[in-house]
Amino acid sequence: MIWQPEFTDKTLSRKPGAVQGTRVVDHSHHLYVNFTLNNVKLTLPTCFTSILTGSSVNGSTVRMGEYSSGTIKNGASPVPFDISLQNCIRVRNIETKLVTGKVGTENTQLLGNTLTGSTAAKGVGVLIEGLATSKNPLMTLKPNDATSIYKDYETEDDTSDGVYPNQGSGTSQPLHFQATLKQDGNIAIESGEFKATSTFLDWPPESPDNQYHLNK
Repeated sequence: MIWQPEFTDKTLSRKPGAVQGTRVVDHSHHLYVNFTLNNVKLTLPTCFTSILTGSSVNGSTVRMGEYSSGTIKNGASPVPFDISLQNCIRVRNIETKLVTGKVGTENTQLLGNTLTGSTAAKGVGVLIEGLATSKNPLMTLKPNDATSIYKDYETEDDTSDGVYPNQGSGTSQPLHFQATLKQDGNIAIESGEFKATSTFLDWPPESPDNQYHLNK
């Protein structure tokens, strides 16, 4: 990176009648100052990795289990899972949004079934909720809604001085969620296979976004 400011020096201008020496001085001069910036490290708040955890988790998939239509109508038990943000540098406030390509037909707060055909379950969807934190109470994370933001706060102090990984591994912060299979409005429930796909968008902006699957 080169910065070249230009200065015009008029104090060396020749005056009428002045005796000229052996060295001719121009009317104006340009002074170029160069600053070369090497080995400059700029850091943003970020978490370098994330892991999906929980007793019903397999890789990037939350296994929802099997349900009868009566259980769903009467209120199925939520399935808890965590997204663990790791190697976090200079992170305090954390915000998460939910994005999906398929929402419920009547209840757009639900993740819809991406499977189609005669073997696909119908009339159901998955509700995602963020558990209570110091920043907000238990809340529904509405898919594709920019105003639906789940907030948490990192209490662990980062000792890396913003230099990763040379001076530490940063901090870790688990984000707590639960997924519940729900009836999609008044649509009749039909048995079958169910799969929903969602992406959790995390703030700070350099943190990895997390795409996960919820299977029944």
